[in-house]
Amino acid sequence: MASGEIVPEYRELKFGKLIFIDRTKKQISFADDRFEFLHGDALTAVDELITRDFKIHYLVSLNEGLSGGGGNYPILSDFLIGYLSPILADELILICDPSYYKQIGMKLHIEWGFECSPVDIADQAYIQPFIFSNKKKDSGNEDYGKVFRLKRNRIKKSYAFQSGGTNFNVVYGSVWDEVKELDLIGINLLSKHSFRNFKRPFNLTIDEFFIGKGVYNLNNKSINEVIEFARINGRKHLGLGPWMDGKYSDVFNYLKENKFEGIESLTFFNLRKKDFARFCRGAIENGAVEL
Repeated sequence: MASGEIVPEYRELKFGKLIFIDRTKKQISFADDRFEFLHGDALTAVDELITRDFKIHYLVSLNEGLSGGGGNYPILSDFLIGYLSPILADELILICDPSYYKQIGMKLHIEWGFECSPVDIADQAYIQPFIFSNKKKDSGNEDYGKVFRLKRNRIKKSYAFQSGGTNFNVVYGSVWDEVKELDLIGINLLSKHSFRNFKRPFNLTIDEFFIGKGVYNLNNKSINEVIEFARINGRKHLGLGPWMDGKYSDVFNYLKENKFEGIESLTFFNLRKKDFARFCRGAIENGAVEL
């Protein structure tokens, strides 16, 4: 992601396929059938990649140009990695630079439904991060970037109310992993950052991109509004991301008091384990029992 210059040294990497994504019109200057260059925005590229039948085993994102380099949203964000999740291998290597986010006042949360552990330089899976950057080892950047091993840890819990209200599920993982089983995906769309969609002659905001994918915007919506929208539009299988900053008492009270006719499944998805645990704890505190 945000690959920048593609250099001949990449041919030494022992992968069956290498995909480079960048907004600039760079071309691969050497012949190698393993190499593919996607010119465009990261979201646009992910939109194409998720239609293919393959899994990503190494994901690299080191410098996205967020401080004057043309980047206008973090690539290692919940909305993008969550969207990419269906084609991420259940065990993959992430090469990134957490200090880069810290320098621009952001905190990198490496979770997304995975367990994360550092990869030691002695591990066979380890690749020096500086290989993918113009920050060369001979410039004193031996410690540039970090390597992590991510192992998918999808957790699903089901709850019911003794009062006979609505049963529901809670998942630690991405809603996009179950996109084929859902007919309504609800996400709290907050970002107004625009990006260049190179397949169309205009700019989109991130919100507009996801709304174009059929996403229902949960921003400022009550659970009542969500359910009514689903009923009116004949949606039976609902998947909802976090949208109330952890304050779900109104949601639980509504679910406790109502049995929704026509809606066959209701699942709440969380990409961060803390949010997942908080939702499960809130369900129990509000009278739900785990099935």
